[in-house]
Amino acid sequence: NIDKNKPLIALFTNVIWDAQLYYDQNIFKNMIEWLVETINYSTKKNLQIAIRVHPAEDMGLLPSRQKVKDELLKYFDKLPKNIFLINSNDNLNSYMLIKNSLFSIVYASTIANEIVSLGKNVIAAGETWVKNKQISLDPKNKIEYFQMIDKLLVSPKIEKNKIIRARKYSYYFYFKKMIPINSLINEEKKKSNFSLDKSIEDIFNQKTDRGIKVISEGIANNTNFTYEA
Repeated sequence: NIDKNKPLIALFTNVIWDAQLYYDQNIFKNMIEWLVETINYSTKKNLQIAIRVHPAEDMGLLPSRQKVKDELLKYFDKLPKNIFLINSNDNLNSYMLIKNSLFSIVYASTIANEIVSLGKNVIAAGETWVKNKQISLDPKNKIEYFQMIDKLLVSPKIEKNKIIRARKYSYYFYFKKMIPINSLINEEKKKSNFSLDKSIEDIFNQKTDRGIKVISEGIANNTNFTYEA
Protein backbone atom coordinates (compact mmCIF):
# COMPACT_ATOMS: atom_id res chain seq x y z
CA ASN A 1 0.00 0.00 0.00
CA ILE A 2 2.99 2.32 -0.26
CA ASP A 3 2.23 5.18 -2.64
CA LYS A 4 5.15 5.26 -5.06
CA ASN A 5 4.20 8.77 -6.14
CA LYS A 6 4.97 10.10 -2.66
CA PRO A 7 8.39 10.22 -0.97
CA LEU A 8 9.25 7.33 1.32
CA ILE A 9 11.60 7.50 4.30
CA ALA A 10 13.17 4.27 5.60
CA LEU A 11 13.82 3.73 9.30
CA PHE A 12 16.18 0.95 10.35
CA THR A 13 16.00 -0.29 13.93
CA ASN A 14 18.34 -2.27 16.10
CA VAL A 15 17.40 -5.16 18.38
CA ILE A 16 15.90 -3.46 21.45
CA TRP A 17 18.09 -5.17 24.06
CA ASP A 18 21.17 -4.34 21.98
CA ALA A 19 20.25 -0.65 21.76
CA GLN A 20 20.06 0.07 25.49
CA LEU A 21 23.61 1.28 26.05
CA TYR A 22 23.73 4.90 27.13
CA TYR A 23 25.72 7.37 25.07
CA ASP A 24 25.86 10.97 26.22
CA GLN A 25 25.52 12.17 22.61
CA ASN A 26 22.23 10.37 21.99
CA ILE A 27 19.30 12.75 21.62
CA PHE A 28 16.58 10.18 22.43
CA LYS A 29 16.25 8.28 25.71
CA ASN A 30 15.98 5.01 23.84
CA MET A 31 15.06 3.51 20.50
CA ILE A 32 11.33 3.31 21.21
CA GLU A 33 11.16 7.00 22.05
CA TRP A 34 12.89 7.70 18.73
CA LEU A 35 10.34 5.59 16.83
CA VAL A 36 7.30 7.04 18.59
CA GLU A 37 8.37 10.67 18.16
CA THR A 38 9.35 10.10 14.52
CA ILE A 39 6.00 8.40 13.82
CA ASN A 40 4.08 11.26 15.45
CA TYR A 41 6.04 13.84 13.48
CA SER A 42 5.62 12.02 10.17
CA THR A 43 1.88 11.62 10.77
CA LYS A 44 1.48 15.37 11.30
CA LYS A 45 3.42 15.97 8.08
CA ASN A 46 1.68 13.11 6.23
CA LEU A 47 5.00 11.47 5.41
CA GLN A 48 5.34 7.82 4.39
CA ILE A 49 7.60 5.90 6.76
CA ALA A 50 8.76 2.31 6.31
CA ILE A 51 10.16 0.83 9.52
CA ARG A 52 12.48 -2.08 8.84
CA VAL A 53 12.76 -4.13 12.03
CA HIS A 54 16.22 -5.61 12.44
CA PRO A 55 16.28 -9.24 11.15
CA ALA A 56 18.17 -10.38 14.27
CA GLU A 57 15.07 -9.68 16.38
CA ASP A 58 13.77 -13.13 15.37
CA MET A 59 16.57 -14.76 13.41
CA GLY A 60 19.59 -13.90 15.57
CA LEU A 61 21.46 -16.29 17.85
CA LEU A 62 19.47 -14.84 20.77
CA PRO A 63 15.96 -13.99 19.51
CA SER A 64 14.60 -10.92 21.25
CA ARG A 65 11.75 -11.33 23.74
CA GLN A 66 10.98 -7.62 23.34
CA LYS A 67 9.56 -6.88 19.90
CA VAL A 68 9.44 -3.48 18.21
CA LYS A 69 5.86 -4.07 17.03
CA ASP A 70 4.65 -4.96 20.53
CA GLU A 71 6.33 -1.88 22.01
CA LEU A 72 4.80 0.43 19.40
CA LEU A 73 1.32 -0.95 20.03
CA LYS A 74 1.65 0.24 23.63
CA TYR A 75 1.59 3.77 22.23
CA PHE A 76 -0.75 3.32 19.24
CA ASP A 77 -3.96 1.28 19.10
CA LYS A 78 -2.94 0.64 15.55
CA LEU A 79 -0.20 2.15 13.45
CA PRO A 80 -1.17 5.21 11.39
CA LYS A 81 -1.88 4.59 7.69
CA ASN A 82 1.32 6.39 6.67
CA ILE A 83 3.46 3.93 8.67
CA PHE A 84 4.51 0.61 7.12
CA LEU A 85 6.09 -1.89 9.51
CA ILE A 86 8.32 -4.52 7.94
CA ASN A 87 8.88 -7.21 10.55
CA SER A 88 12.19 -8.96 11.12
CA ASN A 89 11.02 -12.21 9.51
CA ASP A 90 9.52 -10.52 6.45
CA ASN A 91 11.28 -11.52 3.24
CA LEU A 92 12.12 -8.01 2.10
CA ASN A 93 15.51 -6.91 0.85
CA SER A 94 16.72 -3.94 2.90
CA TYR A 95 18.83 -2.70 0.00
CA MET A 96 15.76 -2.51 -2.21
CA LEU A 97 14.09 -0.44 0.51
CA ILE A 98 17.11 1.89 0.61
CA LYS A 99 17.03 2.25 -3.17
CA ASN A 100 13.34 3.20 -3.19
CA SER A 101 13.54 5.62 -0.26
CA LEU A 102 14.30 9.32 -0.42
CA PHE A 103 16.69 8.91 2.51
CA SER A 104 17.04 6.76 5.62
CA ILE A 105 17.21 7.18 9.39
CA VAL A 106 19.13 4.70 11.52
CA TYR A 107 19.17 4.34 15.28
CA ALA A 108 22.13 2.03 15.81
CA SER A 109 23.23 -0.28 13.03
CA THR A 110 26.13 -0.83 10.64
CA ILE A 111 23.68 -0.46 7.75
CA ALA A 112 24.09 3.32 8.08
CA ASN A 113 27.43 3.10 6.29
CA GLU A 114 25.99 0.86 3.59
CA ILE A 115 23.18 3.35 2.96
CA VAL A 116 25.63 6.17 2.26
CA SER A 117 27.86 3.84 0.21
CA LEU A 118 24.80 3.21 -1.98
CA GLY A 119 24.40 6.94 -2.56
CA LYS A 120 21.65 7.93 -0.11
CA ASN A 121 21.72 10.27 2.88
CA VAL A 122 21.29 8.84 6.35
CA ILE A 123 20.45 10.56 9.63
CA ALA A 124 22.11 9.02 12.69
CA ALA A 125 19.38 9.15 15.35
CA GLY A 126 21.38 7.01 17.77
CA GLU A 127 24.88 5.58 17.98
CA THR A 128 26.25 4.22 14.70
CA TRP A 129 29.73 3.32 13.48
CA VAL A 130 29.75 6.23 11.05
CA LYS A 131 28.64 8.92 13.48
CA ASN A 132 30.95 11.96 13.66
CA LYS A 133 32.93 10.79 10.63
CA GLN A 134 31.50 13.26 8.10
CA ILE A 135 29.47 10.46 6.54
CA SER A 136 26.06 10.61 8.22
CA LEU A 137 23.97 13.60 9.27
CA ASP A 138 24.42 13.84 13.05
CA PRO A 139 21.82 15.97 14.85
CA LYS A 140 22.82 17.37 18.24
CA ASN A 141 19.27 17.64 19.59
CA LYS A 142 15.68 16.81 18.68
CA ILE A 143 15.00 20.19 17.08
CA GLU A 144 17.97 19.68 14.75
CA TYR A 145 16.84 16.11 14.05
CA PHE A 146 13.41 17.12 12.78
CA GLN A 147 14.88 20.07 10.88
CA MET A 148 17.16 17.62 9.06
CA ILE A 149 14.17 15.53 8.03
CA ASP A 150 12.43 18.63 6.62
CA LYS A 151 15.58 19.70 4.80
CA LEU A 152 16.15 16.30 3.19
CA LEU A 153 12.54 16.18 2.01
CA VAL A 154 13.28 19.30 -0.04
CA SER A 155 16.86 18.50 -1.00
CA PRO A 156 17.72 14.78 -0.62
CA LYS A 157 20.75 14.71 -2.92
CA ILE A 158 23.89 13.48 -1.18
CA GLU A 159 27.31 15.08 -1.45
CA LYS A 160 29.71 12.97 -3.52
CA ASN A 161 32.50 13.23 -0.92
CA LYS A 162 30.26 11.52 1.66
CA ILE A 163 29.79 8.53 -0.63
CA ILE A 164 33.56 8.29 -1.15
CA ARG A 165 34.21 8.57 2.61
CA ALA A 166 31.61 5.88 3.34
CA ARG A 167 33.17 3.45 0.86
CA LYS A 168 36.67 4.13 2.16
CA TYR A 169 35.47 3.59 5.72
CA SER A 170 33.75 0.33 4.70
CA TYR A 171 37.00 -0.92 3.22
CA TYR A 172 38.93 0.11 6.34
CA PHE A 173 36.36 -1.41 8.71
CA TYR A 174 35.79 -4.72 6.95
CA PHE A 175 39.18 -5.40 5.36
CA LYS A 176 41.64 -3.71 7.74
CA LYS A 177 40.06 -3.91 11.19
CA MET A 178 38.41 -7.32 10.76
CA ILE A 179 41.32 -9.67 11.44
CA PRO A 180 40.99 -13.29 10.27
CA ILE A 181 42.30 -15.85 12.77
CA ASN A 182 42.80 -19.14 10.92
CA SER A 183 43.68 -21.10 14.06
CA LEU A 184 40.22 -20.73 15.58
CA ILE A 185 37.95 -23.75 15.34
CA ASN A 186 34.32 -24.15 16.30
CA GLU A 187 33.67 -27.89 16.51
CA GLU A 188 30.21 -27.62 18.07
CA LYS A 189 29.11 -25.03 15.50
CA LYS A 190 28.15 -22.65 18.27
CA LYS A 191 29.16 -19.05 17.80
CA SER A 192 30.25 -18.64 21.42
CA ASN A 193 32.45 -21.73 21.81
CA PHE A 194 35.84 -21.41 20.14
CA SER A 195 39.16 -23.16 20.63
CA LEU A 196 42.58 -23.19 18.93
CA ASP A 197 43.58 -25.96 16.54
CA LYS A 198 47.04 -26.17 18.17
CA SER A 199 48.92 -24.68 21.11
CA ILE A 200 49.56 -20.95 21.03
CA GLU A 201 53.29 -21.71 21.23
CA ASP A 202 53.12 -23.83 18.06
CA ILE A 203 51.13 -21.12 16.29
CA PHE A 204 53.84 -18.56 17.05
CA ASN A 205 56.73 -20.88 16.21
CA GLN A 206 55.26 -22.18 12.98
CA LYS A 207 54.08 -18.68 11.93
CA THR A 208 50.93 -20.17 10.44
CA ASP A 209 48.45 -17.49 11.56
CA ARG A 210 49.15 -13.93 10.51
CA GLY A 211 46.02 -12.68 12.26
CA ILE A 212 47.31 -13.76 15.67
CA LYS A 213 50.67 -12.21 14.79
CA VAL A 214 49.00 -8.85 14.10
CA ILE A 215 47.06 -8.97 17.37
CA SER A 216 50.01 -10.07 19.51
CA GLU A 217 52.31 -7.42 18.03
CA GLY A 218 49.65 -4.80 18.63
CA ILE A 219 49.46 -5.79 22.30
CA ALA A 220 53.23 -6.10 22.75
CA ASN A 221 54.13 -2.87 20.93
CA ASN A 222 51.02 -0.82 21.74
CA THR A 223 50.40 -0.29 18.01
CA ASN A 224 47.27 -0.14 15.91
CA PHE A 225 45.53 -3.42 15.08
CA THR A 226 45.45 -3.23 11.29
CA TYR A 227 45.44 -6.25 8.99
CA GLU A 228 47.23 -5.93 5.66
CA ALA A 229 45.90 -8.46 3.19
